[in-house]
Amino acid sequence: MPAKHAKEKKSKELNPFVLITWIIVVFWILSFFIPSGQFERVDNVVDPDSFHIVQKIHVNIFQEILTMGTSALKASGSLILSMLVVGGSLRMITETGAMDLGLDAIIKRYGDKTIAIIPILCCLLGVCGSATVFISTAITLVPICIVIAQKLKLDNAVAVGLAYLGPWIGFMASPINVSTTATAQSLAGIPQFSGFGVRLVMTVIFVLILAAFMTWYCVRIRKDPSKSVMGGQSIDSLSVEANSAYAGQKFTWKHGLILLVFVAGIVYFAIGTKLWKYGPSEMAGILFVAAVFGNIVAGKSLDEGYKTFVKGGQTMVSTVLMIILASMISAILTNGLIIDTVVYYISLPLRALPKAMAAIGMFVANCLINIPIPSGSAQANVVMPIMAPLSDVLGITRQTAILAYQYGDSFTNLMNPTSAAFMGALALAQVSFKKWMKFITPLFTVYLIPIVVSLVWATATGWMGF
Repeated sequence: MPAKHAKEKKSKELNPFVLITWIIVVFWILSFFIPSGQFERVDNVVDPDSFHIVQKIHVNIFQEILTMGTSALKASGSLILSMLVVGGSLRMITETGAMDLGLDAIIKRYGDKTIAIIPILCCLLGVCGSATVFISTAITLVPICIVIAQKLKLDNAVAVGLAYLGPWIGFMASPINVSTTATAQSLAGIPQFSGFGVRLVMTVIFVLILAAFMTWYCVRIRKDPSKSVMGGQSIDSLSVEANSAYAGQKFTWKHGLILLVFVAGIVYFAIGTKLWKYGPSEMAGILFVAAVFGNIVAGKSLDEGYKTFVKGGQTMVSTVLMIILASMISAILTNGLIIDTVVYYISLPLRALPKAMAAIGMFVANCLINIPIPSGSAQANVVMPIMAPLSDVLGITRQTAILAYQYGDSFTNLMNPTSAAFMGALALAQVSFKKWMKFITPLFTVYLIPIVVSLVWATATGWMGF
């Protein structure tokens, strides 16, 4: 009976590809009912008073299917190709045994205290995220975090949580974020990077809440695995590395050198994102160099190394397919000219809200707008020319409106089924969208408290930030 019950329960899980397919169908159907409309743009900046309805454009779903590959390459070309290289490179590194034996050595030395790795990683990745590092490339961290979760006897949700929550939570209210903070402030006509102190305090609060939540969850499921949101699904089934392949081996200087070069590569990439605008392609190249170096140090032949490389790339195929399929959502919204219409009509109810609720209403509006426009900088260019003058009418400062935009942009990014990279990460770790929502709902419910309090405070005090 238990086995039968488990089988029935498992069959109810919705395949992520099925979920994306239904979302595509729903948006396509909606495209027939939502009017096509446009704002006029000057240098890619929206004129808030220029919205107008245009002749209805009916999206040809068959044409979108035929050009699915082109749409995906246009939207996520470098990410798609880089994921294959990243998967192959990480497989080469893990096959040297350096990660496995290194984590084994740490666990053996520190025992239960090893769980301290979790809050440390949350804080480190939170700092990286505040500097916009590992935002577009968070998916490349998932295989690494899977290895960590496997060794610490955690679950699949933790692997995705470490890779995505740390960077994105640090990104949420970042005082030094160029793509959202500085861009939105420039569009709103206020000094760039103003309001530094409040944003710094909020970033620290958000990251500490994340570290506490992740630690609590990890300790909880280590004591009682039945508490895992994965419902008995074992993370050991993921083929990132073989846990038993290095049983009896010791961690040597060669393994240490491989890990040193690997970590140095990650640090170099983090620096490169700020100085030289590195992205997924450069991340893949750096990891490939580290992988080949590790392969040589481990004494493996190039033939053996490249066979491993191909196997690693194969583990990314489902992720790449997910990204390609999800790209159709953005294509439907864009080609049907309905994104501007959605933004315009969402902004209208804000005019009727009382002053005390205006900033919270802006936060909710940005959460909704972020679904069709998951890019932070793109959303800033669309909404801030509308929200900035609207904030003047509503009696709240533009700095507060920008903070509401930042919160809304990041809050739904971690539960947005229209985000191709995010859905790809869930597919990579074999975490269903339903289980992911079960995992983060308590955390994001807690986050609503500091978000609402800070927005009410900013409205009540007339926070200018400069």
